[in-house]
Amino acid sequence: MARPQDLIGIGTFAQRVRLSPRQLRDYDELGLLAPAYVDPDSGYRYYHRGQARSAITIGLLRSLDVPLPDIHALLVAERVGPLLDRQRVRLAAEVERAQQALRALDRLIGSDELIPYDVTERSEPALTLTGLHGRCDAGELDAAAAALIAELPDGPVTGLYPLELDGEIEFFVGVPGPGLELPAARAAVATHRGRYAELPLAYFALLAHAEERGRRPGAQVRERYLAAPPDVAPEAALTEVLLTYE
Repeated sequence: MARPQDLIGIGTFAQRVRLSPRQLRDYDELGLLAPAYVDPDSGYRYYHRGQARSAITIGLLRSLDVPLPDIHALLVAERVGPLLDRQRVRLAAEVERAQQALRALDRLIGSDELIPYDVTERSEPALTLTGLHGRCDAGELDAAAAALIAELPDGPVTGLYPLELDGEIEFFVGVPGPGLELPAARAAVATHRGRYAELPLAYFALLAHAEERGRRPGAQVRERYLAAPPDVAPEAALTEVLLTYE
C-alpha cells in the first residue's frame, strides 16, 4: 500500500509536538498514539497533523506526572474532570508524604542523632478500655483513628495498633472504662513530641532497643496521647509509644 499523502515523518512530527521519536515509539507500543502509517519495508512511522493535539496532550499529562495507564483513560473519556481530580488527590498525597519526610529529616538534623529518642523499660499494669474498633487501609490510619477518637468520651486516650502496618488493618482506640481488657505487660517506652505522621521515628527507636536486648515484641503497639490536637498544635502533640513484649 502506498504511503498516504500529507503525512509527516516521525522526526519532523516529534519536533512539532515537542516530543522525542523514542517517546512516540513508546506511546505507540503502549497503545496511546499509533502512527497514521508505517512503511512496510522500512518500518518508518508517519503521522497526520490531526494527531498533534493528542500527542501534545500526552506530553502535557506526562509533564504533570500522570501515569501512562491513566493518560489512556483521559484520552478516551467524555468528561476529564473527575479523572483529573483523582490525579490531583494522588499528587497531593505524594506532596504530603514528601513534606513528612522533610519534617522528619529536620528533626534528625536538629538532634544530631539518627534515632533521637530515649527509650526506657517499665512494667505496664493491666488496663481496661472502653472504646471503638476500626478497620482501614494502612495508609489511611491517621485519619481513621482521629475520626474514632473524636467519638470517644472524655479521658486519656490509648490506641492499639498492629506492629505491621500493611494492607487492611484493624485497630482500637479507647479511654479507661469497662470493655477491652489489656493484661499487664513489660514494655519499651519512648515519648514523641510532634506530628503523628512522624511517629514511625519513635517506632524505629523502640525496635532497635528491643532487638539489641533480645526482646520479642508483641503483635500490637500502644500509643497514649498525653497532649493532642485540638488542645495543642500538631507540632506540640505529646505521645507515649509503648512496644510491649511477649
